Amino acid sequence: MVLITGGASSGKRLFAERLKSSFPGKKIKLVSDYPEKVISDLQGGLEPLEEAKKYLASFDEDIELFVITREVGSGVVPIDSFERSWREEAGRVNCFLASAADAVYLLTCGIGQKIK
Repeated sequence: MVLITGGASSGKRLFAERLKSSFPGKKIKLVSDYPEKVISDLQGGLEPLEEAKKYLASFDEDIELFVITREVGSGVVPIDSFERSWREEAGRVNCFLASAADAVYLLTCGIGQKIK
């Protein structure tokens, strides 16, 4: 798995599209904006971290998974309690995804930096 993270509008999707070319012959599944799944899990009464573990386990090893997520730890702490809860859960899920990833890229101003 390749994890691509960064702030809003930092060029994550374009970077992922370009990075796909470095995996010739590989079947690639692009999962964009994973934090939206965290919101959906929370609204459904599910545990986002457990759901992330199940989600990763559901993919065939022949598929190279590219997961795009947003960096949530560098922003302002939300006033709204649900938003705070989402931020905490999204941060935990991002940490899990990064630990499970073969490579992690952080995007700033469209420039990707490999951090793992």
